[in-house]
Amino acid sequence: VLLTDLETLVSSKKINEMSKLAQRAFMEIMKYIKEPKESGLFIHSENYSSEKTILMAALMNALAKKGNLVGFIHFPTYLVDLKASFQNEKTIDWTGLMDVPYLVLDGIGEENVTPYSRDEILLTILSYRLLNHLPTFFTSFYGFKDLQKVYTIKKGDEMKAKTLILKMK
Repeated sequence: VLLTDLETLVSSKKINEMSKLAQRAFMEIMKYIKEPKESGLFIHSENYSSEKTILMAALMNALAKKGNLVGFIHFPTYLVDLKASFQNEKTIDWTGLMDVPYLVLDGIGEENVTPYSRDEILLTILSYRLLNHLPTFFTSFYGFKDLQKVYTIKKGDEMKAKTLILKMK
């Protein structure tokens, strides 16, 4: 997936086999490559295909080919690895996600959401990136309304979840 590039998607006509939503996302990605912005992109659809991930991988490869540093993580797996690192001597330095010029957080909302993962990790990363005008890209099975429900863990968390969603937007 991480070797996917936009030229291959077009030349192999794989883009034609993708859903209409993915084709629209592809057009947005093409616009972004021509004129990068401080904001990122959010791609979601309620299907389990890898279209969203493939499109973001192609975007990151295009940006990398232009000499940009990029980061791409599957967020649920990343959190599992981060948690496991607390129990051994191989600590993961998650602060590296904060400074990479272009970052994809793949699979947002699919992680095991805890107050720690939501408030200490995800919110910290997003807040830092926003303050430093670094674009963040997301893929998710969920739209913003559903993500707000996912990130509302218990009664009283509505504002924390809303803050997180606003930072993603």
